[in-house]
Parts: sequence; C-alpha cells; structure tokens
Amino acid sequence: MEQGEPDDVQVGATISLSIGEPRSGLGILVRNFEELLSIKSACIREPKRYFLIREAFSRDDEIVPVAVVKYRKLLSFIALLKDCAAYQDDGKAELIFIQSGKFAMPVRFTAAQLAMLEDKTLDRLLAFFDEDTHREQKLSILTNTVLSTVTIAALNKRFQTLLTELEDVLTKFADGYKLFIADFSYDKVRDEFETTKVEYAGKIHKVFTDIQNQLLSIPVASVIVATQMKSGAATDSTIWITNTALLAGAWIFALLFVMLCVNQYRTLKVLDAEIKRQEDVITKKYSSVASMFSDIYQSLHDRIKLQRKFLAGVVFILIFGLLGAHFFYMKMQAAPNVANAIVQQKSTN
Repeated sequence: MEQGEPDDVQVGATISLSIGEPRSGLGILVRNFEELLSIKSACIREPKRYFLIREAFSRDDEIVPVAVVKYRKLLSFIALLKDCAAYQDDGKAELIFIQSGKFAMPVRFTAAQLAMLEDKTLDRLLAFFDEDTHREQKLSILTNTVLSTVTIAALNKRFQTLLTELEDVLTKFADGYKLFIADFSYDKVRDEFETTKVEYAGKIHKVFTDIQNQLLSIPVASVIVATQMKSGAATDSTIWITNTALLAGAWIFALLFVMLCVNQYRTLKVLDAEIKRQEDVITKKYSSVASMFSDIYQSLHDRIKLQRKFLAGVVFILIFGLLGAHFFYMKMQAAPNVANAIVQQKSTN
C-alpha cells in the first residue's frame, strides 16, 4: 500500500498499491535467459532457484530448453577449470591461476556466445574426465593448454577467447594426454608394483633374519640344560643349587626370547598396515588397471601370514623346551632318592 495501513482498509474502499519484483529470497526472476547470464554469479554456477519468464522455465522443470542444457554443460567445464585454478574469487566470479605470478580469468559469456559453442566439443572434452584415472595429470595438461590459449587476450576477453578457441583447446589437450599416455605403459606400472613388492619383501624377511642367530641358541640352550644338570645325594645342596640355577636360566632365556618374538610380531603388524596403505595409494593412482596387479600385494600379505606362523612355531618350541627342562630337573632331583631306595632294598634282602 502506498498510503494507510492494511488493518484499516474498509470493504469497498479504493487503495493504491505498488507492485515490484518478488523478494530475492524466493529466487531470481528474469525476463529471459540472456538476462540471467548478465548476473555475474550465474556465469560460474547455476542459481538454486530462478524463473525465466519468456521461456516459462524454472530450474526444477522436467522439460529443459536447449540453451539451458548447453549452459549446464558449460558449467561442468567451468567446474573443471575451478579444479585447475589455484582458487576462485566468488565475489568477482573469477578464476585465479598462479603462473609466474597471479593470472586472473573473469568468467563472462553471453547467450549468443553460448549458442555458437559446439555441443560435441564440450562432450568430448568432458568425457576425458569421466574416470578418475590420471585425473591430476589431466588437470595439469588442461591448465597448461588453457593458459597458453588465453594469455595474450585482454583480461575481460579471456574466457570468451577460451570459448572461441575451444576446439583448438580440445585438440591440444588430447595431444598432450597422448604424450603422457605414451610414457604410461604396462611395463612401467608393473615395475612400480614390483619395486614396492621387493622393498617390503626385504623388510618382511628382515623380521626373521634379525632373530635367526638367536634361534640357533634354542637347541644349544636345551643341550646345556640337559647335560649340565646332575644327580647326587638328596642332602647335596651344591647339586640342587646348580640344577635350580640352570632351570632359572632356562626360564630367563625363554622369557627374553618370547619378548623378542612379540616385538617382531608387532613389527610385522606395522608392516602389514603400511603395505595396505601403500596398496591403497597405488590402486587409487592406477585405478583402471590395479586389478591386474593384485597378485603382487596378495603375495606380500601371504608372506606376512607365514612369518607370523613361524614366530608362533618358535614360541611353541620354547614352551616345549621349557617343559623339557622341568622334566630333566624333576628327574635329576628324584634320581638320588631312587638310588637310595634301591640300596636300602638290597640291604634288607
């Protein structure tokens, strides 16, 4: 109402109303598609809510005008350029690249320029990024291609120049990617996987070689315990002390060796986690061919499992040896009593 208050209006009264644009919170209302592109932010992303009066179209409509279909494809290309750029200035709708200093490219285009754009060119360029394989390398090639194309253009004409030369950009990008692929071969990828395998296989092998000298001491210790224990009179404290000291030494040896095995087991656990992490990194890097080399990492995991079984076997041998030491100890301690019983029996007879 231009005058008065809405609560004071009487039935049959004449009032003056002022009708303007809807609130911006409801969305953007424009006369046509050309007017939508005159908004800076609309050139870098599609507005969440808008309505084109001439085309009678809103964003959520199922039937999409041809111009809007092409507009959305171009926004997909602009999204790729965002990934290429160092950062994006939303306020100015600019993409900022870093190449021998700051290089800005304002994103501006008109409906007429968009209409002249070839759909097939956009489709072919976007198709290169359908898969994540070599994505970083692709973005790097695209960045160099785009910058070499628009460097000589005036600041406000750079994006229009890019659209005009998009066919040439596609050709240069495709050629650059072919050169990269020429250096990417099965043998090269296989070598990278094999190098990782050799590196970690050596680390896994070292876990067991670090204790192989100590392993040789197990049978030696068993022989010492078995041969050095002595039998004698039940009242001979020297023999009891010697046998008990040998048994205590066997316990100390076994405990120290178990601690060593536990440490090596934890080392294997860390190696297993590191191998899985490295496997994820390389698999992500070569996602399209990673399945061809899964056998390499599987062999490493199998080897770790085998090493764990070896360590478990060593602990079992230690336990068996410790039980044997107790067996000899009990036999040696019982031997004098048995001898005395036999002598007494003979004397009685």
